Amino acid sequence: MADFLDKLSDAVAARRDELAGHLQAEAAPGEEALEALVREHWLPLPPTREAGRWRAYAVDGSISEVSLDSGATVIIVQSLCLGDDAYEQTGVALEILPAAMPRPTAARIADLMLQQRELYQACEAVEHVDPGSVVFLDGALYGRLPQLYALPPEYLERYRSLPDTVLDNYLKLLQTARDRSVRLVAVSKTSREPTHCKLWLRRRGLAVDVPRDLTDSEMIHRWTDRRAGVSAPVALGTWGFTGGSRQLLDRPEVSASPAIVSFFVRLADFDDALRVDVPAGQVGSPLALGDLEGDVLDGGAPAVRATIDLLAADYGGLEVYNALLYSVDREVRLKRAVVAEVYLPLIESQLGQPVRLDRSERRFV
Repeated sequence: MADFLDKLSDAVAARRDELAGHLQAEAAPGEEALEALVREHWLPLPPTREAGRWRAYAVDGSISEVSLDSGATVIIVQSLCLGDDAYEQTGVALEILPAAMPRPTAARIADLMLQQRELYQACEAVEHVDPGSVVFLDGALYGRLPQLYALPPEYLERYRSLPDTVLDNYLKLLQTARDRSVRLVAVSKTSREPTHCKLWLRRRGLAVDVPRDLTDSEMIHRWTDRRAGVSAPVALGTWGFTGGSRQLLDRPEVSASPAIVSFFVRLADFDDALRVDVPAGQVGSPLALGDLEGDVLDGGAPAVRATIDLLAADYGGLEVYNALLYSVDREVRLKRAVVAEVYLPLIESQLGQPVRLDRSERRFV
């Protein structure tokens, strides 16, 4: 077996200071004001209250994209909801994309298919669970919306309706949850934007630039001493809608949908901070998406106390940030061997046509 350790050691040594700079916790020159801002907006975690008697459920999805020897791409998406009283509901979606379809196009279709399945599965759960229940979703709630811009006309007709389908499922989910008094809690393990920091700066009236390579997750990771706590929540409206997605706001049903309240929480010292999104109505705010661009939530951290209680009740420690989401993630995940040895032969049998992985895919089965 080839030994690469000496080469790796040399590569690290040659760029030691540069690489270490990407991992350091201390503020680099020019970041001091941002560090102070983050520390100011990281608040102590409120004491845990006795868990209520709500029923809890979790929804997640998984996707597999495999290339065939014909050049076509098979996309398989599956979704799962697990919860109290052995509740279990599943769903599957399948597409075979032609060989001529560009990779970025196929990736966008795959992402939309995954969102459509997850949101549909969540809608199905919200329609059937008891009022007062909580449904946990994997991933950001707000981040889905600005990505639903229309597909270019060169997309096949079959796929051009996908953004509208995802949007319809999103709006139905929020409306049904509100009508049936079911609470939605979307949990992300990271963020790719400095949105919260920028809104904190705006509320303070501070003219401080946030470097493009800094995100909320990184700043909270570096400058909160890994202490349990919660960030000052923000209300998100039209903030993320740019370019083609701005047209979505012209639709009354989108503009009138609930704003999203978002915050970070670390449920125990030294754990990772989670980003949490909930509809504004769940924290007592009447704000709609079109009412604001984005701002710090006037109610502050006390407004999200009930949501923190929901998360704390299902917290399983440093390795299991949410017991239900952890379980559904393990169950729904599509394994390469299962796709190759079970799913593809089933598809081949049903279609009566050969479905064979391409050479590069076959090497890893």
